[in-house]
Amino acid sequence: MSLDVYIKYKEPKKRLIKKSLDGEACGSTMAIYDKNTEVEESYWNANITHNMSEMASYIPVIYRVDGEKYENDLYHLVWRPDEVGIGNVCNNTDVVAEALQTGIAYMVKHREELLQYNPDNGWGSYDSFLLWLIDYWYACLEHPGCKIEISR
Repeated sequence: MSLDVYIKYKEPKKRLIKKSLDGEACGSTMAIYDKNTEVEESYWNANITHNMSEMASYIPVIYRVDGEKYENDLYHLVWRPDEVGIGNVCNNTDVVAEALQTGIAYMVKHREELLQYNPDNGWGSYDSFLLWLIDYWYACLEHPGCKIEISR
């Protein structure tokens, strides 16, 4: 089981698919293109194992909404952005980007302390979680003001 995160673009992005196979999400969707084809993408998405949620709950984050500073933990901002803030303001890439930046900085500084929360079953790790968060943060910066949706 995993957490799926989607950033809905305000304007769909165009992408050229070369003559080949094209798939996403571990092959759950597969298409065959017999010629180069331009398609529109309306979102960025990624997933992470729920096993990282415990580590996320020990990572503090700071973010601002309308100039007011808030503190929470990374778990709530990543796994439950729809439940944080008044009017679900944390479903926005601008707010989440700031929180992710503070969470990433904390992780780097407190690596040894956080390693104890690596899952015992080997599904997920500090290193893979950090890389995933950096990718998510970069996607938020690349798409300001966009809505975030999650599937748990």
